[in-house]
Amino acid sequence: MTLNIEPLTSIDSINFTEKYQEIGKPLPKDAVKIRIQNLTNQSIYISTDGFTDHEYLDINQILVIDSNTSIPSFASGTQFYVKALPGEGNEGLVFFSVYFVL
Repeated sequence: MTLNIEPLTSIDSINFTEKYQEIGKPLPKDAVKIRIQNLTNQSIYISTDGFTDHEYLDINQILVIDSNTSIPSFASGTQFYVKALPGEGNEGLVFFSVYFVL
């Protein structure tokens, strides 16, 4: 088994709206690990359907979901979304990392 890491994606907090926005692309394969880093000055919400608040990340918080490569954490085709309150003072990025087993 080989662990493959997709290219890092991000969204700039200056683009935040009160509606969910895509971060990255739909997963091309079943993911065994995801990591979302909120390196902004805003708390954010994470969703996998673009409507439901599934996770909350405070400022400078990191979310890691790791299945230890035995069972995928998220199925191929899953799209992740992020939202936060818009504001002129928004600064920083939210980073999204995805890991697969080859």
